[in-house]
Parts: sequence; C-alpha cells; structure tokens
Amino acid sequence: MRRFMLIALIFAALVAPGHQLSLRPLSVPVMTGGASLAKAGERIVSITERPPLECYGGALSACGASLRNAGDCMGQCGATCKNKFGMEIAGDEAREAAVCLDEATAKMRTWIEEENDTDIKVMVDICDGLSTASNCAEMMGRIMYSQVTSKGGKEVEAKDKAGLVKYLLLLSESLVLIASRLDESELASVKDGKEMIGYLREASDKFGEGGKVMRDGEVERGGGDWLKS
Repeated sequence: MRRFMLIALIFAALVAPGHQLSLRPLSVPVMTGGASLAKAGERIVSITERPPLECYGGALSACGASLRNAGDCMGQCGATCKNKFGMEIAGDEAREAAVCLDEATAKMRTWIEEENDTDIKVMVDICDGLSTASNCAEMMGRIMYSQVTSKGGKEVEAKDKAGLVKYLLLLSESLVLIASRLDESELASVKDGKEMIGYLREASDKFGEGGKVMRDGEVERGGGDWLKS
C-alpha cells in the first residue's frame, strides 16, 4: 500500500506544472456569471418574438443566441475550474465564449444597420462593450491554457494571477456598460428587456466577484468542496 502511495506521489510530481495557479476559487463565480449571461441572451431572443420588434430569426435573434452560447461556455469554464487537471478545458471554454461574443457583436452591428430609427450612439457603445467582453474572455482562456505547460515558477504564477484578475474585472465593467446603455434603448421598454438587463448586471457582479476572489484571496465559506484547502 505504501509503495503504491509513493508511486502516486512521484507521478503527481512529474506531471504537475511547477507552482500551478489554482483556478478553484473561480469555479462558482464564473459558473453562475455564465448562467446569468446565458439567460440575458435568451431574453434577447424572446424580445424578438413579440411586439414591438417582432423580428425573430433576424440579426438581433442571432445576437441573443450567440450571447446565450457565450454564457454556456463561461458556465462550463467555471464548472471545469474546480478540477486541478482541467485547465486546458477551462481555457478552451473561455476562448470559445470569446468567439461567441464576437459573433454577438457582429450580429448586433448588423441589426443596427437594419434599424434606421435606433439610437446609433447607444448601440455602438453596446457593440464596443461586447467586443471588450470578447477580448477579456479570449485573454482569460490564454492564461488558463498556458498553465497546463507552464513551469515558470512563482513569478509566472503571480503574473498570470494578476492577468486573470485584470480581465475578470474588465469583463465585469464591460457588462455593466452594456446593461447601462441597454437601459437607454428601446429594448428596455418591454418585460424581457428589463429582465435581460438584470441578468447582465448579475453576470457582471459574479465575474467581478471572481476577480476580487483571485486578487484578495477571500473566499466565502459554506458552498462546496471546491472551497476547502
């Protein structure tokens, strides 16, 4: 029995990257933030099914679907963060979320071009916010994926940790911007629009919470096994 334990410890030492950054504290905030983002996307799709827009199947519907997919990817990223050896999957999911957010941005721009009576300045700000969110998810994914093979020591770990904090907080800020500008648009005039804005703010809060947890190391106890050191 002791021999098997020794072999297991040697194997773990050989395969584990030096000073690997733990992503477990991000699990719940990113998972719940992704769920809220997905719900916001679903509400956009719902808006297009009823008056006053009634444009289901068009660019705005596609934007909502892409936003929902981005949220699903971020949720899966968060779920994978609790696994010590799942960093490459978490990174892939974050980068896939970035692709979905790029698609949402493109579809939103198309809808702006189609709607001549839309407040252009407001919608352009929303597109900028989506583009920023996409860049944040992409950079988060790169950092997570780099941890799979990184053996650069504590300096690299500290740099990657600071990077994750930076992009999580920036992602949070971009979603707040989007929600604030949507509040000024015609989409806020209907029930689904109000709910969409609420879900975007929830997602912002959760991603911001993840950034603060990584930065300050303060984890609220009582959630699950991933919280235990």
